Amino acid sequence: MNKNIATFSHWNNKNAIRRNYGTTLPKSYPDETLVRILNSKSYSKLTSKLFKQRTAKNVCDVGCMSGSNLRLFLDMGFKTFGVDVNKKMLDIGKKNLKRLGYNLSLEKKNLNTPIFKIGNNLEIPFKKNFFDLLISFGTIHYNYDNDIIKCLEEFKRVTKKNGIIIIETTGNAHDIKKNAKKLKNLKWICKYKGFRKNQIFGWFESTSHFERVLSKIFTSVEILENKNLTRYSKLHSLIAICKV
Repeated sequence: MNKNIATFSHWNNKNAIRRNYGTTLPKSYPDETLVRILNSKSYSKLTSKLFKQRTAKNVCDVGCMSGSNLRLFLDMGFKTFGVDVNKKMLDIGKKNLKRLGYNLSLEKKNLNTPIFKIGNNLEIPFKKNFFDLLISFGTIHYNYDNDIIKCLEEFKRVTKKNGIIIIETTGNAHDIKKNAKKLKNLKWICKYKGFRKNQIFGWFESTSHFERVLSKIFTSVEILENKNLTRYSKLHSLIAICKV
């Protein structure tokens, strides 16, 4: 088992939320970039038609944690599935969605009720060609080395032909990446302060490297970048929109 999978399988309500920074509740709102991608033609040609026509039926969030991104798909009326590494992480999402007013009762046969299952980037517990859309925000880099390719193949396995996969990972301008040391291709050791220090991550060499790797697996790839400068840090993410 990849060392990081073993490490993060022990995440729970106490260590998955950064309480030392004043956070008291799990993240409750969808990623802003994801919302933009799925609601405007100006961000992606691949997703605009899919969501305009409401052709997506089954949507999966790998690493769903708080359920914040699931909210977007529930509000859009899609059949929504959340995957995370253990029951405690899934319980965070269930509790948070209930707090926000979402109905999670399966007894009422509500078609809009999300389904939660334990899994990870390498083992998504669904059959082949099941999802119309799969998203992975901030999760793929918790694997590294050759496992990154295996993750991408697993994403592809559970997604239908012509389906869409959206992947977000860390970019080079991010403080955490600038303070990392490259060990080999797709394998970096984090030297940034905090809970990630000395952990191994599967970051890409550059934006072009990200695109090259994905283009070998998917039929079409669009790459977006998101940069944010806060008072204390620089944040940079790469977002890939991939057609299976």
